[in-house]
Amino acid sequence: MSVRQLRDMRHNILFAMIFSLLALQAPAAPQDPSLRITPQPGAAESAVRIEASDTEGLDSLEIACKEVNSTWHSELSGAALTRTYMRTFSLQEIFPSLVGRAGSVRLDVTVRSTRGQTATTAIQIPLSQ
Repeated sequence: MSVRQLRDMRHNILFAMIFSLLALQAPAAPQDPSLRITPQPGAAESAVRIEASDTEGLDSLEIACKEVNSTWHSELSGAALTRTYMRTFSLQEIFPSLVGRAGSVRLDVTVRSTRGQTATTAIQIPLSQ
């Protein structure tokens, strides 16, 4: 083999190694689940709409209200894989002790994916009379 053939062979091996390393790079980490909470004005009772999604699946939803020292929890992963969740809640429905109260309350909402990733957000909601 000539020197040039050896140099070309070394060059090809180097490119093959670089290409192999690039192909073996770890995939990007999955995103956290998305979570959106929207107050529902005009309802007879104070209400919020909760929308959550995850590419792999949703596991659970938790809504905490410190003003009444209470937490509401729901399992979202049942027999069928749940990738999106949407529901409107009356605050008095999930926290009955809010009936008759005035002012506003803070809700801390957490959604967990089947991968264990979480998304949390908080919202201040005025109470309807």
